[in-house]
Amino acid sequence: MTKTPIAMLGIDLGKNSCSLAGMDASGAVILRRRMTREGLIKFAAELPPCIVAMEACCGAHYLGRTFEAQGHTVRLMSPEYVAPYVKAQKTDDRDAEAIAEAATRPTMRLVTLKTEAQLDLQVLHRARERLVAGRTRLTNQLRAVLLERGVILPKRRSCLAKRLDEMMKEGELAVSPRAIRLLQDLREEWASLDRRITAYDDELAALIRRRWKKRHKPATLTPIPCPASSVRRSASVMSDFFSKAPRITAACASIRAERRSPPCCLGVASPTSFESACQRIPLDALTPNRAAAWRHDAPASIAAITRRRRSIDSALAIHPGLPAGMKLESDRHRFGNPC
Repeated sequence: MTKTPIAMLGIDLGKNSCSLAGMDASGAVILRRRMTREGLIKFAAELPPCIVAMEACCGAHYLGRTFEAQGHTVRLMSPEYVAPYVKAQKTDDRDAEAIAEAATRPTMRLVTLKTEAQLDLQVLHRARERLVAGRTRLTNQLRAVLLERGVILPKRRSCLAKRLDEMMKEGELAVSPRAIRLLQDLREEWASLDRRITAYDDELAALIRRRWKKRHKPATLTPIPCPASSVRRSASVMSDFFSKAPRITAACASIRAERRSPPCCLGVASPTSFESACQRIPLDALTPNRAAAWRHDAPASIAAITRRRRSIDSALAIHPGLPAGMKLESDRHRFGNPC
């Protein structure tokens, strides 16, 4: 142990032994040491909290989780980002120093620590990938064996398996008995790989289904406590609305009846009848915005209807033969229903 506290600890991981390089706050190397992985965990447990830097290689995630549990800050980096910081010739001690120096860079790209579940899923994908690659090599070898004997089979795996089974079952392969036994052994190995790959596929599909159900879990409605005063106030508002609803409906019906009257068919409405119908609307039963809009628009509507009535009367006086059924613009397209 050194008297100066270690601010940055660079570790070059090996299979059995690891090289350490400790730096203080100024960046000076104050510690160089080599120890096993078990001794490294014990040594880090005795250090005060500091930054532990490592390359993202085999075993780094396990040690990273262990160091985080001890209170340290772990920084994992890709090996290609550490290589430019290696001084002179490459040694384990210089690699550890380069790792510690690279971790001090503010723009360094770090690797996120993987949890144990993430590592399990990664191993599952890697194992399946290895089996798929082995099956591809096996089918290529099988096609090469038959091609050397003048038998050409399709490239697609399903077509190859179907055609090969048919030829072996019907005895169409003109090859030696030793080659037949070899092909049968390769075909059995192929079937075994198919079963193992299918098992991995089923496991991955089940994992995806579980994650999907967990993320799309139906929401549960939590009752919100409501004071008794709010309940009484809401009940009074609803009862008041239902008591005023018939009056609103009746007033709107009277306005529609006025607009369907014969004068309105000619584009002329009676200002007095329209004004009386507007006055029958219970504005206190409308929403505040609609009531204010209706109070603002009603006088202008009445004035416009009055002007139109006067212009039509003047036109009838000048042209007494104007047809009574002449279609003019209806006021109902100009003045909307307040309700």
